[in-house]
Amino acid sequence: MIRELGAPLNRHTRCLLITFDDTEIISEASEIFQSSSLKIFTKSDFIGKSFSAITNLVRKEAFDIAILSDRFAQVYRTRLSLQLLASITRASSRYIIYSNDSFEVVSVGTIAFRFFRKVVFGSLIAFVSIARVLVSASRRVKAFNRPRNLSKLAFLRTALAGPVKGGGSVSHIHGFLTALNDLNISVLYCSDSTFPLPFPRSIQEKVVPSDDLFDFFDEFANIHYNFRLLKTLKSVLRSWAPDAIYQRHALFSIGGVILARQLGIPLLLEVNGSEVWARQYWGRLKLRRLAHYLEKRAFDHASRIFAVSAALKDHIISLGIPDGKIVVNPNGVNPTLFNPDIDGENVRNKYSVAGKLVVGFCGSFLDSHGVDVILKAALLLSREENLRFLLIGAGPMKTSLEVWTHQNKLQKAVVFTGSIQQSAVPSYLAACDILLSPHTNFSDGTRLFFSPIKLFEYMAMGKAIVASNLEQIGEVIHDGVNGLLVKPGDPQDLADKILRLAKDPGLRRRLGKQARIDVERNYTWDHNARRVLEALEGRTQ
Repeated sequence: MIRELGAPLNRHTRCLLITFDDTEIISEASEIFQSSSLKIFTKSDFIGKSFSAITNLVRKEAFDIAILSDRFAQVYRTRLSLQLLASITRASSRYIIYSNDSFEVVSVGTIAFRFFRKVVFGSLIAFVSIARVLVSASRRVKAFNRPRNLSKLAFLRTALAGPVKGGGSVSHIHGFLTALNDLNISVLYCSDSTFPLPFPRSIQEKVVPSDDLFDFFDEFANIHYNFRLLKTLKSVLRSWAPDAIYQRHALFSIGGVILARQLGIPLLLEVNGSEVWARQYWGRLKLRRLAHYLEKRAFDHASRIFAVSAALKDHIISLGIPDGKIVVNPNGVNPTLFNPDIDGENVRNKYSVAGKLVVGFCGSFLDSHGVDVILKAALLLSREENLRFLLIGAGPMKTSLEVWTHQNKLQKAVVFTGSIQQSAVPSYLAACDILLSPHTNFSDGTRLFFSPIKLFEYMAMGKAIVASNLEQIGEVIHDGVNGLLVKPGDPQDLADKILRLAKDPGLRRRLGKQARIDVERNYTWDHNARRVLEALEGRTQ
């Protein structure tokens, strides 16, 4: 791809390469440029940094060429944000490779003019939006807590995620809405982009795109999106007449509150975590006080709150929200899509692990997901010739973990698959004999509030599981019954439990069989959807 840019290149060309999620381009660049002439930044180098810190980082050295690649992106990045990042580099020539493999030569003058125009007009409109959202959030809202039947539901996904292709949120939304459909609930799905997986035909979609005027500052875009929703959906929902609005909680999002008030129907709020905390921990948040205020108001105004874990419920209660309107509703799985009869041989052959005992992980490469602990355990088990580790997925830590793997000469034992299609996940899990969920605590002391979808997918596959004894994971997995539990962050304990399972196929079968039974009894998307209906009808608290 680099040679297709048409730039004059040789081994001595000084190149700044910003790869984000594109690991393939690193190998290509290494063949073209001398290592001393090549500087590489990945997504992990920018996480949590302010704009000024990012500017200092990319301007530290001068280069002949700067190349940004947005291929294989795990998160949506606006075109302008990529152009701005390219513009601030100290490079003679700047190129951006987009997700569709097209590329652009960046003109600093053109980008500067475009950015200035957007900042001036966008900021004026954003300040008006902030005033409007403060007024709207401050109004009192009637509580709609009376029991009622539900036949029509408007589902709002208000996080401006763009064309998301996979991940836990996609599995959650698809599983929940499909389960509602199976329960004869009509659904109107509303988001800023079309859903990446096919819904049942009876589920309708309404796309409400965000305004690209604000792509210079995502916090303004999120605030203004409340009013894009109102403008587009108010008449649509009045005509469609849903019995309730179900909103997936998002940063700065108060649109569901306003729509529910105007329509006189309950707002059901699904909370997967404090979006304010998440943005501060994994990213950056400038309008922090406003974000806190709107999050609290959304919690105040919701008729029911569905928290995915008990730890998350405790956090919401700490904000002053009554215990009685919060329902713990763990994630789930489709036990038909994920089942023990799926064949994983093609995956085993693809990665040359046929005939080996395969230990797998599937998910995002984040600090709390424990992928680094897996690699340390793999190093402790490096003398076990029959073991192979299949690490499925991507994320901000992936590149640094691949480097660590090479430094410790583990590339024979450890396979990084990179991102895969959502539909391919079952066959990849089927290729594994043992599956790992070694989550760790957050570094700032926050309790792990996840409800890991992958854990339920592992269980549905009937596989032997090794998981951390931590929060909901330790509640779902019972040590020696449907899996093995380990001390979070302890690679020696993890290695010992992997080796125990590797040497005892009977134990693997027994644990996997019970895991399948338990997930069918308690943790399907059907269970998840029924808990919502029961809470709205007043049958659970």
